[in-house]
Amino acid sequence: FLWAAHAQERLEFRLVHPKSRELLDQGTIEPGYEALKLKENRDGRTVIEDLLVKKRPELTGSSISRATVGQGYLGKPNIEFTFDAKGAAIFAQVTRDNVGSRLAIVLDGEVRSAPVIKGPIEGDSGVIGGQFDPKEAQDLANALDRHQRASLTPEASTPAATIRAGMIGLDTSHVPAFAKLFNQ
Repeated sequence: FLWAAHAQERLEFRLVHPKSRELLDQGTIEPGYEALKLKENRDGRTVIEDLLVKKRPELTGSSISRATVGQGYLGKPNIEFTFDAKGAAIFAQVTRDNVGSRLAIVLDGEVRSAPVIKGPIEGDSGVIGGQFDPKEAQDLANALDRHQRASLTPEASTPAATIRAGMIGLDTSHVPAFAKLFNQ
C-alpha cells in the first residue's frame, strides 16, 4: 500500500482499545470506538490486522510543526516529527497516561501504523520507527509535513519548542514503535 497524500488528508492519533483483539473476536464494538484495519508490509508480505480504535482523536496533524525522513535502527528509514508547544503538551500527557497501549496513526480513516507506547514522550520531538521502505517513509513524512503547512496562518504560527527527549526502547516485534530522540 502507499502512504500517498492528497488534498483532503486528515491525520489523527487515536488510542487502540486495550482489549481490541478480544472484543473484535467476540464481535463487540464498545461505544466510542470503531473497527479499522491496519495494513503493513512485514518481511515482504502484506499483513492486515483488525483494530478497535477510539473514534475521537487524542491529537490531530494540525499540531505537527515539522516532519522529515531520518535513519533509524539498523539503517531503516523512520519519520522524525516535531509538535508545536500545545501538541507537545497533549502528546506528553497521552503517552504518560497510556504506557503499554497502542496509538494508531490514522490518515484519511485508514490506520497506517499502531505502535506500542513504550514510555512517556515528553518533549516536542518524536520518531515513528518500523518496517518502512524509503518511499513509504517519504510519503508519510510528506503527509505529516503537509498538514503543518496547510494549517499555518500568520496569526496561528508559533515557534515549536526545542526540547529534546530521552531515548526509550523500541518494540518492533509486531508493530512499529514510537521512540524519542536522543537527549544531547
